[in-house]
Amino acid sequence: DVPISIQAFNGETLRDAGVNQVQDLVKLVPTYKFSLGPGTVAARNGIRGLGSFGNSAIEPSVATYLDGVYVPRAGALNSTLIDVQSIEVLSGPQGTLFGRNASVGAISINTARPTDNLEGNATFEIGSGQRYRGEFVANLPFNDSFAIRFAGLGEKFGGYWHQVPTGQRFGGTDTISLRLAARYHVTDDLTWTMRGDYATQTGDGWYNISILPSSVTPTIRANMDSLLSGRLPTIGIGSNSSVQDVSTANIDDSHWGVSSTLDLATSSGFAFKLTNSYRSWRANEQDGEVTFLPVPILYREYLFGSKSHNHELQILSPEDLLNGRLKFVVGAYYFSEDLQIDYDYNLRSEYCSTMIAASIPPLAGPCAANAKHKAFVALFDQDTESFAGYAQATLKVVPELELTLGGRYTHEKKTGSYEGIKNNPAALLAVESSSFKYKDNRFTGRVNLSWKPVRDVMLFATYSTGFKAGGFNSGSASAVLDQLRIFKPETVKNYEIGAKTQFLDRRVTANVTAYRMDVDGFQERALTEVGSAVQNVGTIRSKGVEAQFSADPADWIRFNAAVAYNDAKFTDYPNAPALPWFTGSQDLTGARPTFAPKWSTSEGVELRAEFNSGYRASLRADLTTVSRQNANAINDYSPRTFQNGYAL
Repeated sequence: DVPISIQAFNGETLRDAGVNQVQDLVKLVPTYKFSLGPGTVAARNGIRGLGSFGNSAIEPSVATYLDGVYVPRAGALNSTLIDVQSIEVLSGPQGTLFGRNASVGAISINTARPTDNLEGNATFEIGSGQRYRGEFVANLPFNDSFAIRFAGLGEKFGGYWHQVPTGQRFGGTDTISLRLAARYHVTDDLTWTMRGDYATQTGDGWYNISILPSSVTPTIRANMDSLLSGRLPTIGIGSNSSVQDVSTANIDDSHWGVSSTLDLATSSGFAFKLTNSYRSWRANEQDGEVTFLPVPILYREYLFGSKSHNHELQILSPEDLLNGRLKFVVGAYYFSEDLQIDYDYNLRSEYCSTMIAASIPPLAGPCAANAKHKAFVALFDQDTESFAGYAQATLKVVPELELTLGGRYTHEKKTGSYEGIKNNPAALLAVESSSFKYKDNRFTGRVNLSWKPVRDVMLFATYSTGFKAGGFNSGSASAVLDQLRIFKPETVKNYEIGAKTQFLDRRVTANVTAYRMDVDGFQERALTEVGSAVQNVGTIRSKGVEAQFSADPADWIRFNAAVAYNDAKFTDYPNAPALPWFTGSQDLTGARPTFAPKWSTSEGVELRAEFNSGYRASLRADLTTVSRQNANAINDYSPRTFQNGYAL
């Protein structure tokens, strides 16, 4: 019934498929891709081959929502999948109804509401990497009007890697997540739902690092052997063990939020919804060895802090306007965020004696004589305000044909500052003090035509636009970034045609969508001569086909399958970063962006048995395949960062 490209899953499906975190959605949604660096702040959600890493002030390309509340930083959702009622993954720009503009897609997580029944459940899981997980849910109705629901989760994960000399594990995190929801029927027409959640993650989150043998020439390897006195990195990963020094890695993250939703139904058929929320995310993390060498040279401590609040009023029309031919929704939205990013660059015991002594000998003495902890400090602050008004209406032209028109006007305003402080002359970063402003007004819209020739077949065509705000570079560089501090917005034009069908008494579902997205002003972290900076690097054309299939041929067996074909390429990228060890730039016009495999699929089969006693037994298998892709953090098309196709 919904004429857009969307995949929706209820809580039971998510549980049976082992979707415990947002990133596990790759098991079910081929168009969705997730990647993560050490720690949690670099989380990247991608749809249709497009996305943004979160370890900067850049806005996410894929917006995430928790119970209708926009969560501005992807890293803040690493531990929130507890007592989930449903998850929806929407492909394409969501520039009309959703609270915050999303240029390429959205993920909407809906947690279970309190019910009128006394109920509960407990789940326990054990897995490799010394993983132990427990979840508990309890629903308590006090009377016909008031009920509360509590959910708690604890997970201990030792990590998949271990060090050879000590046997110590690394790469693990421990998670605690709590949620409390209350529902109060103030009157028969007015319902008030309140939610609060809190989660923490601690550990190191590190992973094994080695050097790809084919990327190191004999000369480079000999020079490294001389410089490091034979202490070479691991050459090629052959097992889950390492001799790397990872002792400095650390994660200490927490986030919490509260929200209030008032739902009012009137006798005239109009409905009003008022949502208010506040969220706080604090990520205090520490790199392992930044150079990835088994030598103590340099590590970073960084603090990401985001405090945001959302306020939205929505008015929904009755279903029977113009004799059931018209329905609409209008709304007003406000969002504010205070983002702080602090980086401390700390010198380890051999920074001065090994790296500086070999590269800049005159600085070795001053390096040793000055501060090692907080040798360079980078302080970034950004305040964001966003106002929006939107409306969307659907008109039945004839009983089988519907026309939907939607529009949204957004006002964005940002202010920011950056302070770079050098406390050691051998910290090779630039002292800088600057402030900046950004303001923009944008209209985004949607035109959709859907036709139902018969009850269980719907055909649709859509044109929509998306917008992702510009902003400021938060990173440090070896020279003052000056004009590179500000980047412009990213805009998207999206074209779709699709079909949604059901057959055999609705036991078989088959949906397919063909799309084309034209991205202008693509925001990408690119390497410059002085360091990395987010820039508007060019344009991208992403086109392809998404298809989903499910079948319940009998009560005891279920099948599901999905496939995504994505033909993405830069239509204009003349000044892309040079390959490693080269200077200048290269023209990547026609090249495929990172994390954009041509083919992705997911398949699943489940056998079920229901017993008269109420017990149920199930056996499930899932398969995910991904074709060859470039898994680099930047688009330099390095042949060393292409990952061959694989199956999970």
